[in-house]
Amino acid sequence: MQTQPEQHRRAARKEKLRAAQLAYLDEVEERTGLTPTEIARAIESDASTLTRFKNKAGYNGTLSDAVIDKIGLRFGLYAPPEARSKAAPAVLEPRHVVPFQGVPNAEASPFQAPKGGVMAALVTAAVAGRVHVAPWLLHSRALEEEGYLPGDVLIVDLHAEPRAGDIVCAQTPVGTVFRLYHPPFLVGAGRDEGARIPQLVDGSISLKGVVEVSIRPLRR
Repeated sequence: MQTQPEQHRRAARKEKLRAAQLAYLDEVEERTGLTPTEIARAIESDASTLTRFKNKAGYNGTLSDAVIDKIGLRFGLYAPPEARSKAAPAVLEPRHVVPFQGVPNAEASPFQAPKGGVMAALVTAAVAGRVHVAPWLLHSRALEEEGYLPGDVLIVDLHAEPRAGDIVCAQTPVGTVFRLYHPPFLVGAGRDEGARIPQLVDGSISLKGVVEVSIRPLRR
């Protein structure tokens, strides 16, 4: 049974950990330009993981070290030791790519570079030290006629201002898509007839960034 002083010490440690994690999350938001919901989506976590932690009145819980590490690995912005409940591993390495398990019509998913190999080196070089860019793995043929194929990794500049003719990353009611931007519409350029229907950029669609380069794996 814990004594009252021990309980106070535990509560103080938890409060200090939570404050450090809040400061870390604020820094990630500021440097990436993303909301907690968007950050959670990027690490393939439920949005409530971060929104509850940051915004729910009266909530005094903390984030797990696993979530903290996922954020660091995803954005290359690692948390300070005081934001983790345990000591950090000696080396944090990107996870292996796993088969995409999203909904059948999902067009893209956040890309996690595998350990070693040419793709890991190329994607790492493209995003290294730049927290405002993010790699996405393309699953659709919506831009096939523009030269983008399923399996390509698209490097997205989250801070770039979209211009007419750019390939953009957009958040729509059905998920993340990549389209040609012809203000005020998004249009596809491929065999997918559904993607060729112009979509008006309005309150239900938001532009997240501009594709600056694509990387294609060796096709054997």
